[in-house]
Amino acid sequence: MNRAKFGVSGLDDLLGGGLIRGDSALLAGSAGSGKTTLGTQFLVEGIKAGENGVYVTFEELPDQLYRDSANFGWDLKEFERAGKLRVVCTSPGLLLDPEVAEAILGRAIKETDAKRIVFDSLSHLATFTDEKTLRLRAYSLLMLLKRYKMTSVMLWEVSQLIGPSFAVTDMGLSFLLDSIILLRPVEIEGSIRRALVVLKIRGSAHDGSLRSYEITGSGVRVGQRFADYSGVLSGTPTKAEQNISQLKEWLVEQPSLIPSEHYDELCESILNVPGVRYCAVRNADGDVIAGGQKEGVSEMETTEERKGTDMRVSLMSGLFGSSPGSFGTPQLLFLGYERLMMLAYPLGGGAIMLATLEPESQEAIIGTVRSIAARLKAQPRA
Repeated sequence: MNRAKFGVSGLDDLLGGGLIRGDSALLAGSAGSGKTTLGTQFLVEGIKAGENGVYVTFEELPDQLYRDSANFGWDLKEFERAGKLRVVCTSPGLLLDPEVAEAILGRAIKETDAKRIVFDSLSHLATFTDEKTLRLRAYSLLMLLKRYKMTSVMLWEVSQLIGPSFAVTDMGLSFLLDSIILLRPVEIEGSIRRALVVLKIRGSAHDGSLRSYEITGSGVRVGQRFADYSGVLSGTPTKAEQNISQLKEWLVEQPSLIPSEHYDELCESILNVPGVRYCAVRNADGDVIAGGQKEGVSEMETTEERKGTDMRVSLMSGLFGSSPGSFGTPQLLFLGYERLMMLAYPLGGGAIMLATLEPESQEAIIGTVRSIAARLKAQPRA
């Protein structure tokens, strides 16, 4: 698949090689997170690869952009003189008019034969209109760029820096974008670090692991995974081992809708759900008391699948009732095997441990459990 690289090795790896050419990506982050730097780096990398670019700014004057870019060794003025880049500084109100937007952007694209474009920022555009109009205008703008076969990066400023409540956008725009990359500061052991995650790529697999990153003298550099912590994006990261202990204590107190004599039947039914490769009931000590590995698939606990992965733990109560509620954060137990998702659901005698290849399997699994529970409840007691 043809990709447009950022020139940031760790990020391009997460994206499966880069953005899909002709797609639109949302780069969301708080003030000072490096959105403008990463957006500019995307254009510079494109120019080096023979793909000219356009930078549209509502917030920064060109002189400020030139100055800040020079700190990273990027001479944007020279790119402009060579006809490889156009910096467009305009009013957001003008681009809310589809005809004016096409005139301004179409001219810049044609004059530079551009293939990449960065908008700094879409959130600034939002301050000039209401939510419904913004969605309509954003859709019109994105369709315009797709007609020109542009690979676009839309910057979006997130208002909240740190905390459990965190939305990618406040205006319901995420469904319009093909890809979403999130940047945010996190507090770990008394210091502020930066975290990056690819939340979505439409039509392509990607690596959803949470990575550290830093802004260096040559641009953004993506580092290692946050392998030893869970709840990083919630703003309250904790050590995975601590959460495992809390989970074990909690599991033994949960009521069960499915008696232990039906655990084998339960696991057999869940293993029939597409995408499931492992299902077992484990007690609070981790011992398998029913089920196990699905026949015909490779063992999941291999060195390759466990290598370099993280461990994230969370709890949920009432999952098999009519109104599931969270117990702790987030809502499921994930054991980070590469390319797998590991889930834990509470039972009276322990927990159903699941390894799935597809996140979509989750709803089917819940439906299977509820169906069995309902049937057993309807059976007359002996």
